[in-house]
Parts: sequence; structure tokens; C-alpha cells
Amino acid sequence: MPPLPRCFAPFPVLAALLAACGAPVLREPELADAPIAASERRAVIHVVLGLPPCPACDETFDLALYRERGVELVVWERQAESGLPEGSCRQLHATVRYLPGRITEPALVAKMKTLSRSLEVRP
Repeated sequence: MPPLPRCFAPFPVLAALLAACGAPVLREPELADAPIAASERRAVIHVVLGLPPCPACDETFDLALYRERGVELVVWERQAESGLPEGSCRQLHATVRYLPGRITEPALVAKMKTLSRSLEVRP
């Protein structure tokens, strides 16, 4: 039997009845901007990155990283403080706040390695 059309989503009783009869019910996708419970455990990792040169390389990096459901926030250190010229994609310092219940630190580091040219994890 084919999946139920999305038009049945507003009718939870009908969808439940059809599911009870063996028809698969399509769930609504989890919203990307859904709030995260304050009680959910968080952790941070400090990194120094070398990114592929492109305009706004830091924004390109963090937008790609935010696709991971376990990444909550990427904070960049101002480049003027690191001694590099503004717009440089080398030696960028960042702090990444993530949700260990959704992504492990090794998985997060592996993802950041795929998005960068170099990666150094700092204590």
C-alpha cells in the first residue's frame, strides 16, 4: 500500500485509524529551528581551523556545520586578536558548542575535518 498523502497530516484521528489498518503514516520532519531543552547536556570544543579560501569562509564553514543536528553554536574569535588580516581563512579560532546526546566529540571532529584544510583541537 502506498504511503498516505501529507494532506492527512492535519487529521490525526484519521491518520491513526489508517495506521492501525496497516497504512504507513508520514511523519512531519523535525524542524531545524526547534528549541533545544535547557536540560539537555552541552559541551564545548575549542579548535584552530585552516579553511579553504573563499569569501566568508567562516560563514560557509559554520553553515555546513549547523546541518549537524548536534551542533548548537559556533563562536569565532575576532581575527584582529589573532594577528591575522581580516578575511584570512588560515588559523581561525572557534569554539563550538554541541549536544553530546546527538553527536559525539569524535564525530564532530571528523565532520570539521571534512570541512577544513587543517584542524587543531585545543584544550
